[in-house]
Amino acid sequence: MNVLKWMEEIQVIKGYTRVCLYDLPRGNFRLADKTTQVLIDSIEGKTMDSVQSNLDSTEKEWLNEFKNSEYLFEVPESTFKSFPTINFQWETPFRVLSSFIDKSSDLELVIPTLEQTGCKHLWIVFDTLDIASKEITKHLEYSYFLSIEIQIEKHNPSNNYESFLKKHPTISNIHINDESFKSYSSSPEVSFSSKKTKGKPLFQINLLIFSESKEHNVFFNRKIYFTGSKPFATEGTDCRINDNFDEPKIWLSSKDKTDICKHCEYRYMCVDNRIPVMRKENEWYHDTECNYNPYIAKWENEENYKTLIECGVISNKNEFSFNHEKIAEINKELWGE
Repeated sequence: MNVLKWMEEIQVIKGYTRVCLYDLPRGNFRLADKTTQVLIDSIEGKTMDSVQSNLDSTEKEWLNEFKNSEYLFEVPESTFKSFPTINFQWETPFRVLSSFIDKSSDLELVIPTLEQTGCKHLWIVFDTLDIASKEITKHLEYSYFLSIEIQIEKHNPSNNYESFLKKHPTISNIHINDESFKSYSSSPEVSFSSKKTKGKPLFQINLLIFSESKEHNVFFNRKIYFTGSKPFATEGTDCRINDNFDEPKIWLSSKDKTDICKHCEYRYMCVDNRIPVMRKENEWYHDTECNYNPYIAKWENEENYKTLIECGVISNKNEFSFNHEKIAEINKELWGE
């Protein structure tokens, strides 16, 4: 006899208003209402016929969708318990994975330091393209870093950025810090927005990001900033990367420990560059409100969007609280729930 088995790599993540199905192998996701999670939890280990006999038409549609999407499959009952669970513990042997280097830094000191940590990715700020060319030729003409991006503060219309990238193949991207924030890439398939806009956070769906986000802040984790020759975890926060290395607390400010984010269905795919603030141990909040409100499942640019305050949600250095009744009234008005 065959029974139903849910694909372990399809993770069902509960948000405040709905659930999100993370398809980790294929890098996409699907949103559904909370009743869908109840359905998923109730069908494993049962036969298809016994499950279908107790479903309404909407639930049957979801069941067929799960099968067609390869989220759900049938296995012999004798092998049902033979499928191992995934270990989502994130580990790395490297103290640092990426670094932002300010234009005041001395690359002659900083680059060797980062190479010793196992750092893989660099973002370096230079005043001009000429300075960048000289410094890269001197310190980064041959490099073990996987990617190096540079930011030019003073744009000169005569600069030939495409020629620069051909001359310096270790550089992957150039970003111009002016109103357009235009970028140039050494890879022709990579494209960038021509303007800095306030939009949705960056979403990345894969096993590594999912695992890392369980216990870490995926934007700040293993990232350090250099001003002069001194490393920081964030602006003004010292970070030692020598043999007495100690993880900065911000690296561990996961979404599950952060106000609002902990109730968001996108929390294990969101690469959020807002700096979290620690209220107390294992409690974090943001001074800046996100573009997405998980309590009503609305983006800022969508019709009938409401701010957190309008929903009765308070998050600051003193407290985190939310008004369930008020949120329920708003959702009933928006969604008929």
